[in-house]
Amino acid sequence: NYGAWFSDTLLIPAGQWEYKVTLNNSWSENYGRYGVRDGDNIPLELCAPAKVVFYYYHNDCYNSHYVSSQIFPVQPNTVVIAGTFQNELGCSSDWMPDCDKSRMKLDPYSGYWVDTLLIPAGHWEYKFAIDNSWNENYGAGGARNGSAIVLDLCYPAKVAFSFYHENCYGWGYAQIITSGICVNKFYDNNANGYPDEGEEPIGVYHLH
Repeated sequence: NYGAWFSDTLLIPAGQWEYKVTLNNSWSENYGRYGVRDGDNIPLELCAPAKVVFYYYHNDCYNSHYVSSQIFPVQPNTVVIAGTFQNELGCSSDWMPDCDKSRMKLDPYSGYWVDTLLIPAGHWEYKFAIDNSWNENYGAGGARNGSAIVLDLCYPAKVAFSFYHENCYGWGYAQIITSGICVNKFYDNNANGYPDEGEEPIGVYHLH
């Protein structure tokens, strides 16, 4: 056996951190980024408290060293879908990060937060708010404090939402599960089959 693995698990608070691996309780031999001896510190960014597993591996045969970490985020206490349709769901106003009407449930098997809502037709926007506050929220592209996610419905629909929280990102998805087709009717003045500029829509229809 020419190599050996070492690991340790620590609960680390949110913050911008750096670390290295030292041997034999001394800085005389230490390994940083890319396993380089006396190398640069390794950055560790945590947007929320998380369990972090640190790994160190050395191979005597090839005189190689490997330093890494794996982040296991601590789940939020609660997640709310906050947006412009909350008042339609029975919340006292829109953009409420603490309304029970759009509070999600954690699926312990998948690690996803889920909820299904009946939302009226319209142009809507929403984000995922963490722990009943805007201090931590996620929008388009999973970005923290990102722009609102757009949801356009031309007919009332059941929408299945899912959200996965991972350190500095929160990935959210919406799937329309009510069947139907939206038809846009317009006056096609030049008969080219496309709504050109100036050819105003006559109406929008929902077909089951």
